[in-house]
Amino acid sequence: AAYLVQGHRENKDDAANTVFNSAVVQLNAGNDQEALKEFNALRNEFPDNKITKIAVYYAGIINFRLGNYDESVNDLNQFLNSGVEEDMLVQSALLTQGLARFEQEKWQQAVELLSQFEKIPEGPLHERARIHLALAYEKLGQPQKAEAVYKELYKRPDGINPGMSPVNVNPSSGK
Repeated sequence: AAYLVQGHRENKDDAANTVFNSAVVQLNAGNDQEALKEFNALRNEFPDNKITKIAVYYAGIINFRLGNYDESVNDLNQFLNSGVEEDMLVQSALLTQGLARFEQEKWQQAVELLSQFEKIPEGPLHERARIHLALAYEKLGQPQKAEAVYKELYKRPDGINPGMSPVNVNPSSGK
């Protein structure tokens, strides 16, 4: 009996992986609607499969790209509440939720989501989140808060001028 259960589970995992791979092929081909349909089918047919968590993430990203902002936020909430701990995916989900609310001109909700990046270590998504946070503060009529975020983003230690390197004025003398 244990063999049958294990075999059934492997068949379900194989079927879930097949649907997932097909959805990724559609996504990579630029067929967002078809990819979304397949990721959602995976959610419905295999709700307890590990790969379904990633399918929910992709559904949220695709819904954002399609302008389905409420669906995107809902999908990404489900993803974030699924126990996934991969930092980049969590940060991407938070950023996408914040940008969705920003696009909807729901400034306070955008601030609530994007301000979570204050607690997240610097990373590739951090700057984009912070810029949109400052913009949302501006839209809320809170220029002081926006300015504080901008200053934090663009502060540089004394003596460092990005993009400029010391120039040897007199190369032959070494000075």
